[in-house]
Amino acid sequence: MTRLFRYTASLLAAFLMCTAAVPAEEPQAAGVTTARDSIFPKRSGSPAAAGSGGSQAAPAPEAQPAPEGRTAPARQQAPASSAGNTAGSTAGGTPAVPAGIPAADASEAADPAAPASIDFFPTDQDPYSGWKYSVFEKATYRSGRLQVSVNGTQGSFGIYEIRDDGKAVPLLSSYDFFSSTAFMLRIGRKEYLLNYAGGIKSEARRTEAGLQLAYTIPGKAFFLLDFVFPAVEAGRTAESAVQVTLYTVNRGENPQTFTNKAIFDTILGESSSQHFSTYESPELNTQRKFQTMKNDRWICSANKTASLALVLSGAGISEPGSVTLGPIASLSESWEPTVNDGKGFSTVLSYNNSGVAVNWKTAYLLPGQVDTKRFAIAATHDRRLLDALESGGVPFAAKAEAVQDRQQEEAAVPLPAAEAKEDAAPVAEAAPLPAAEDPPLSPAAQAVTEAQLDFEYIQNLIDYIESLEGEDAINRDEYTSLNEELDAIFEKIRSMGN
Repeated sequence: MTRLFRYTASLLAAFLMCTAAVPAEEPQAAGVTTARDSIFPKRSGSPAAAGSGGSQAAPAPEAQPAPEGRTAPARQQAPASSAGNTAGSTAGGTPAVPAGIPAADASEAADPAAPASIDFFPTDQDPYSGWKYSVFEKATYRSGRLQVSVNGTQGSFGIYEIRDDGKAVPLLSSYDFFSSTAFMLRIGRKEYLLNYAGGIKSEARRTEAGLQLAYTIPGKAFFLLDFVFPAVEAGRTAESAVQVTLYTVNRGENPQTFTNKAIFDTILGESSSQHFSTYESPELNTQRKFQTMKNDRWICSANKTASLALVLSGAGISEPGSVTLGPIASLSESWEPTVNDGKGFSTVLSYNNSGVAVNWKTAYLLPGQVDTKRFAIAATHDRRLLDALESGGVPFAAKAEAVQDRQQEEAAVPLPAAEAKEDAAPVAEAAPLPAAEDPPLSPAAQAVTEAQLDFEYIQNLIDYIESLEGEDAINRDEYTSLNEELDAIFEKIRSMGN
């Protein structure tokens, strides 16, 4: 009996081992999308969204248990589509990554040309860029060989190149999720570092055409970093580029000066004999400051396997006030970095550690006014693409027609028109109105002198007005007179096109 029991137990153990060895059936991907498809998400009735030609959207797959050491996607979370692989997560939720990919390595999923598709359902619409969006803790967007990732918690963004094996290779220093690459905003004399280290509240967004990072400085400003990818008709040559627009909004109660700055912690040229290059200078290995980019057009950092180009001049691109190539540590020491001409990028603390600082021109904004700056980034040193970006030959995704129509109507019709009656007689079409001319300058604006247009004078005037507002017994006549002078200066500046 004992021998029979042992024999039976052995058979049962062998059967259980064979059963455990059979691999579980992997979940099928919801669909496949291309870079062009995700710029304008498909509706629920489209084949990609509805599966086999049905009119209903494909149901979301059940969440699968994650292998040991990996994180499974959260069920019922907001979607985060991307052109290529997607790495997104709801605010405070679990990262949404394709099945079988570790959440921390979602940006390195294989085969960027055939990712899992997750429909994009926007929940809000941004009033400045016009794009519809949803908020995520993190989000990633791929187009061609370029990938952009945004982190709402840290307020930072990463730029990658997608290699043939599908691996995402960072094109900027990726330490602490690219925290050494950042935008800065100067309001009056106070400077704000726009990331978690600067204590600024931020959120990451997935839009209809790319990604956004939104920053709020309560009672002072709202800053939006908008990444827009090429439109469908741009073609594959232009896929590895992204248009970056900076929206700065005066959220204060008084007129104020606003200045944008960006620092890019480059890494590619540090391992190459050709540290940087521009349109006019094929090799730059020392510190340099550009007061204009009209001739040099772009800054490129590259090695034998990867490239990153910042296109800073051309059609639709905002001309910066200055561009500096220097040691990364020196670029943040002062608002306007200084350079040692002819000297390399090494310091006593680091070897050959370089970066690029872009300082844009100051904007003078009344409360509620918006300033816009724009440039482009490309994951290539291909002159054809860089020249196309500089000449405005790359069509980027445009706002939805409904948004454009609404904005045009708001600008053209200040008051709502009366509702037309069904039996009303047809009205003859009105002749086109002549183009509106700029209103003449007020006498006060005409009297503004060159000395009053100096930045220091304007900033001192703003600071003094704000100091008066904090006094208990304010001199109303002086306060009114100073505000009238400031209004006249701003009117003069706007008439000059600044």
